[in-house]
Amino acid sequence: MTAEYQSTSHQRFQTQDKETLEEYSETLHFTHYPAIALLHTNTHLFPAQQDNGIIYPRQLNLLLNRYSQFKKAIIQHLGISRPPKFYYFGSKLGNNLHTKLRLNISNLKSHQFQIQKADSTACTCGHNQENTAHFVLSCPLYTHLRNYLYQSISQILNIHFITFPSSFKLDILLHGKDLNTDDGGKVASSFQNFLIKTKRFC
Repeated sequence: MTAEYQSTSHQRFQTQDKETLEEYSETLHFTHYPAIALLHTNTHLFPAQQDNGIIYPRQLNLLLNRYSQFKKAIIQHLGISRPPKFYYFGSKLGNNLHTKLRLNISNLKSHQFQIQKADSTACTCGHNQENTAHFVLSCPLYTHLRNYLYQSISQILNIHFITFPSSFKLDILLHGKDLNTDDGGKVASSFQNFLIKTKRFC
């Protein structure tokens, strides 16, 4: 991160509503959001407990608390809504894969090609685009696992999932659209199990 970007970023936080953010913007200086270990603090806050801005374990609880308060103040000030609960379901590994696929930053060839980490967008199966839709809905390499996934989703939602349009399937599997908390958790778990069992992201 360049010094110019750091300065601009810090100025942006400082220019927010002073009544809401002044306490936090003066206390915390982000040099690499959200890397907690690299947060800089004012010397009056942690006297004799910092070295070149590095935060040590005995300070971490207090720092995390202030960081959490700062985030809440930003969210409240900007009117940013929280992500759907569906995005938090599942295991650490499963949720990580789920999120990367949702954001198009996974190891799929089309995603890697966009950041010049793959020479081609082609799938191993021969299809010219290994993107999210192809991988989730139609790649023949994962037909058996996909059929099992569709059966599981059909039972959870009491519908014949395979007959629905592709856009509906992706909305359900990636975003849990219109699902209640109970069904959403089950759908997320089933889909994440599918992602892990394909071994595509190992």
